[in-house]
Amino acid sequence: MLIKQTLGHVLSDNPKIKALALKVSAYPDFLRFQERFAVPELISGEAREKRNKLFQVVSDQEGLSTIPLRYFEFGVHEGASLNWWLETNQNPASRFFGFDSFEGLPEDWSRTKQAGYFSTNLKTPETDDARIDFVPGWFHRTLPLMLQELETEDRTVIHLDADLYRSTIYPLLLIGSHLKDGDILIFDEFLDSSHEFRAFDDASSIFNWGFEVLAATQQFAQVAIKLKIAEAPVWRRS
Repeated sequence: MLIKQTLGHVLSDNPKIKALALKVSAYPDFLRFQERFAVPELISGEAREKRNKLFQVVSDQEGLSTIPLRYFEFGVHEGASLNWWLETNQNPASRFFGFDSFEGLPEDWSRTKQAGYFSTNLKTPETDDARIDFVPGWFHRTLPLMLQELETEDRTVIHLDADLYRSTIYPLLLIGSHLKDGDILIFDEFLDSSHEFRAFDDASSIFNWGFEVLAATQQFAQVAIKLKIAEAPVWRRS
């Protein structure tokens, strides 16, 4: 008991050690995920180039460029990825929703990306596309008011680019029961095993999701996952 208490005090008093412990504990599961869901070719290139290639692979493979689409993005920043989908899918019945506080990260993510990083000073991206709604504010205040937008037969793409565990797990937990077979989750920082990967791992266990990996960039930094709600899960911790 004394050892546990001492360890607890050490971790609680040192956020860096706590963050490292989380990363170390989650990383073996991340490696097993990579091995289990290896894709034929990992997408390479510069950061934005890789992400756009992944989007293109998913759009082409799933036929998303012409159909009515529901696209939700968590972590908009200046709107680069959201604009990619707006330009690629021109169907007038498609709807796009961009969730972001526009105040930056709510807490430190890394040594170089601390609380407030990615702030746009509350400025939303400029666009004349009437199909998009920006939803400014913290997710726990805005997302509950928008859940009815997930009640649709249209294909749904959820792009999760909020970086932090708590900013990723919250949307997943709230929307998880609204998702349907064939809906797609795209993670932009999946390589961070203690944040986006851990959030997906926890949510997939809670909702008993089956899924397949459609595409991934090198090191599984970005990953696109298609849900198979009607099937038994294919991923479990060892």
